[in-house]
Amino acid sequence: MKKMKIWLIVAAILCAVGLGVVTVSFAAVGFDFQKIDTVNEVTGVYYPDGEFDTVLAALDTADIKFLPSEDGSVKVICYERGDVRHSVSVHDGRLVIRAPNEPWYKQLFGFYFGREVITVYLPEYMMYTLTAESDTGDVTLGKSLTFSSAKIETDTGDVTISSAIKGVLTIESDTGDVALKNNTFDVIDIKTDTGDVELSSVNISGSIGISTDTGDVELDNTLVTGDINIETDTGDVSFERIDAANLYIVTDTGDVEGSLLSDKIFDVRSGTGDESVPTGMVGGLCKIRTDTGDIEIDIVK
Repeated sequence: MKKMKIWLIVAAILCAVGLGVVTVSFAAVGFDFQKIDTVNEVTGVYYPDGEFDTVLAALDTADIKFLPSEDGSVKVICYERGDVRHSVSVHDGRLVIRAPNEPWYKQLFGFYFGREVITVYLPEYMMYTLTAESDTGDVTLGKSLTFSSAKIETDTGDVTISSAIKGVLTIESDTGDVALKNNTFDVIDIKTDTGDVELSSVNISGSIGISTDTGDVELDNTLVTGDINIETDTGDVSFERIDAANLYIVTDTGDVEGSLLSDKIFDVRSGTGDESVPTGMVGGLCKIRTDTGDIEIDIVK
């Protein structure tokens, strides 16, 4: 028993010494972890050769941005680790960007605290079909680009879209936030677990469906020709100066509050929360259900 105690004391001392050495090392570089990287960063520039109408990006940790090309050419710039490089190629009418197939043993050695970023420059006058998949990386679609359709999936990465989507836009995320800003869309389907969803200054010619577990939903200056369908568990739903043919909103404990631009026929029900809505006899249907959340809606014209 005494030997066991001695060994435990020795182990504790060694752990304390190791922690102290690590802390002193980090303090020496001002806790700038990138200064202790053992992996070099490089910038790879690719000019894909061949015609394509589809873009496929399958990534792990890298952020990816789609931006308009200044000279009308297609260019991919990868700011990445020097030891494992992304692949960029054109096959069967598709521009394919893939994460490196890194051997498992490379992950056991070395330090890398940088942020890999891939920037894809596309001509504004072209319209592509987009599929983007990422684990922890963010996905950004910049202004002045137009996609015929887009499907985006992330685990923890955020999704920000300012491009126009002419067809169906599908977004699935676990914990990443989703933001759509300042553009036009046809049909939108968004699903998140804990990620928030925000729409700002958006016009939708079709309908939109949003589903979250704990994420909040916020719509601002959003006009929808078709219907709005929103479902959350604990997430709140708020909107300011929006309109749609019909609205269907369901939450468990989340509150629902906001303002609409036109009269609606209200069908609202809260189990234990407060209800405050206009008395409307004309217009589309605004149906809201919540278990414990409050409901407060105004009409502004």
